[in-house]
Amino acid sequence: MNYKLFAIILSQLFFFRTTAKDYDFTANTVESKTLYFKILTDTTCAVSFKTGEKYIGEYTIPNTVINNGKQYKVVSIGEKAFSESNITNVSLPNSIISIGIEAFSSCQFLISISIPESVENIGDLAFLNCI
Repeated sequence: MNYKLFAIILSQLFFFRTTAKDYDFTANTVESKTLYFKILTDTTCAVSFKTGEKYIGEYTIPNTVINNGKQYKVVSIGEKAFSESNITNVSLPNSIISIGIEAFSSCQFLISISIPESVENIGDLAFLNCI
């Protein structure tokens, strides 16, 4: 196999691996901002992210979201969901039971976050390098 063909195949494999979807669907917040979600079970989902895009500003996470006519309860802020984003304020609903590893890490503009009593687990480094 020549080196050019090998390099092309290798780059395509790397491209597809690194651009795998980090989310299953999108939905809007009450502020009309897009959030990315990963389906966890038949009835639950987690806030996720899209590689290369960052959340900016204020977010109110909904209790439930609808995808293709099906309702999902938002139960988690996924691993690295808001990491390195320019978010300022986040309001979490009572449906959230976990905050993932590095979920809000390096959110240097984060001023306020409301964490409900329903949260049972906060992952390692969830708020690393937040000011």
